[in-house]
Amino acid sequence: EHRLGEVKEWLKVEGLEVPEDVCIINVRGGEFRTVPELILPSSYWWKAIELMAAKYTGVRFEVHSDDPDYCKELFGNQYPIIKDISKNWRSIRFAKKIILSNSAFGIVPSLLGNAETILAPKYWNRYNIKQWDWPGNFYKQFIYV
Repeated sequence: EHRLGEVKEWLKVEGLEVPEDVCIINVRGGEFRTVPELILPSSYWWKAIELMAAKYTGVRFEVHSDDPDYCKELFGNQYPIIKDISKNWRSIRFAKKIILSNSAFGIVPSLLGNAETILAPKYWNRYNIKQWDWPGNFYKQFIYV
């Protein structure tokens, strides 16, 4: 955390305008789907969406993921689903409202950004067994669900 300023310099990217009323949902599917202790249950996503909607009236959601098919299973056609690694990373980086998966792909851009609210899974990659195996993934900027 004490070197985030330097890391921001190293990882400069072209900006992306994310509207103030949009919350980025960063869903990791892919190989995580084959590891029961890693894949987040749908209850996590719906609880985080509920918390974000309660905090920000009129918030809209966009899903950014490596696995659109899995996202359709989770959300149906309720939210736009975007699979574009550059847009996904920059959307997380420049959003003001973020719901993170338990993937490193979301940690870095969310830490480098200036989000107002970042919701993340408690226990990070052991959400399903409720145990902090990787305490290095505890960030004070995140609100744990």
